[in-house]
Amino acid sequence: MSIAPDGILIVDGVDHIAVINNEAGRLLGLPPNIEGRQVDELELDPEVARVLGFRHRLGAEVMPVGGRLLAVEWRLSAPGCLGERPAGTLHPGGEGLRVATLRDVTDTHTLSCRLDVALGLVAELRAQLHEAANRLHTVVTLVQLERYAQAVDLAFAAAGSVVVQREAERVVLAIDEPVLSALLVSKLAEARDRGVDLRITEDTRYEAFDIDPVDLVTLVGNLVDNAMDAVLGTGHAVGEPAASRQVDLTIRADATGLLIRVADSGPGLDPDTVADAFGAGWTTKPARAVGALRRGLGLALVRQIVTRHGGQVHVGRERGAVFTVSLAAPGGAPAPPGG
Repeated sequence: MSIAPDGILIVDGVDHIAVINNEAGRLLGLPPNIEGRQVDELELDPEVARVLGFRHRLGAEVMPVGGRLLAVEWRLSAPGCLGERPAGTLHPGGEGLRVATLRDVTDTHTLSCRLDVALGLVAELRAQLHEAANRLHTVVTLVQLERYAQAVDLAFAAAGSVVVQREAERVVLAIDEPVLSALLVSKLAEARDRGVDLRITEDTRYEAFDIDPVDLVTLVGNLVDNAMDAVLGTGHAVGEPAASRQVDLTIRADATGLLIRVADSGPGLDPDTVADAFGAGWTTKPARAVGALRRGLGLALVRQIVTRHGGQVHVGRERGAVFTVSLAAPGGAPAPPGG
């Protein structure tokens, strides 16, 4: 079992570690020779404690641990699955064995982030091409029918698309990071399609900051997605103007620090739930299966990245919720949240 590609961890019916292979120990950062020890006796990192605590619920979930993402699945098994075990590693009694398989899916998530950005841009380009072709053919036909006034009206009806295009051009000029600018352009298109007024503030400017572009996409993408979900959730009737479903995004970065501020016009976040909101699996939406995994990773990933960079994340309230992330360059102090 020590050469299994996945981590394997087995806890017996009275909460002793019955089996742990090398990969599980590596993924969880556990010390060697812990078989036979009581789970509660181990001094566990909170993220590792949550993985082990999940054994009481069973099922599958993606969990952040030590800067990585682990796909964790706990299931029940009969004691006989262990065969002959050394004395002291399997204790009688309890409710049977709980078996966990663990797999590092960090690279899969990274590729998924990049793919989401690329697919978003492709979809937007296809939509723009389709829309432009339809309008052009219609305008030409109206001219041929000598219905010039209608042709002019239809041509100028595309002004909304022109505004979006100008906004995208402004973003590209303000953001000196191709991956981030691509993400923002795709989010502008997505917001328009979903009926959300996504506004990238005039003081947004990204120059140079030492951060992995994938981490940057995860931070901005998840915060914007959560804000759009919030304004499309409770409190807004179908058919309301997009202005009532508003998300404001500010990004400021240079060599000394990075600030991301996302404010929405949704119902806001109850102060009593702020701490829970940054835990894996927390969501305001009904559970929806994605393979065997659950939703609710967005803010947990944000917290993980912020912690890894020694930054701060602050949740406030204005018209709705306001999330502010501040990171400092290595060796510097984080900017005050909301600054």
